[in-house]
Amino acid sequence: MQKLGMTNFTIVAVVIVGLLLLADGRSAYSAVDEVTHAVSGVVKSVSSATKTVVVDTGEGVEVAVKYTAQTVVKGAKATAKAVDVATLTGAHVVVEYTEEGAVKTAKAIKHFAKDDTVKAAKGTVKGVDKATHTVAIAAEDGAVTTYDVGKDATIATAKGTVKLADYTASGATVVAHYTDDGVKKTVHFMKVF
Repeated sequence: MQKLGMTNFTIVAVVIVGLLLLADGRSAYSAVDEVTHAVSGVVKSVSSATKTVVVDTGEGVEVAVKYTAQTVVKGAKATAKAVDVATLTGAHVVVEYTEEGAVKTAKAIKHFAKDDTVKAAKGTVKGVDKATHTVAIAAEDGAVTTYDVGKDATIATAKGTVKLADYTASGATVVAHYTDDGVKKTVHFMKVF
């Protein structure tokens, strides 16, 4: 009989915690199941009044993302410094964000210097080498190029973002956004279709 009493106590405790979370406006799984998405492109505009960044993806799509005091803003290169979001108009960025309804809220904004050229390569993933942090992509003409993958590169999939350590989709069609310093081509963002 004591065991039954403990079980009833456990059930009541779980129900109370669930009700408290729901009363707070969150689901019991929101922190665990929060999906991060990403977008890459050029900042078309920034509104300090509404704290909104509009990113032109270069694919005919503009994405509006809100930023907060908790949004991490950093340079894409190790030598870059964090800047005020308001100064990013015209810069290429990678924005990682969450969605709640129609509202996208930036977790992180990675920016490139305005004189950095970010290129895009579309093709099919032929291989991923996690040991060397590289990805081989075949262009439409069949030419295969191997790219370094930046240590904090963002890979955007239909189910959210992943890092290279979790990416295994050889054969997938992708668009890789990369920089070329003349020695190596480094992917900073890759969108998987």
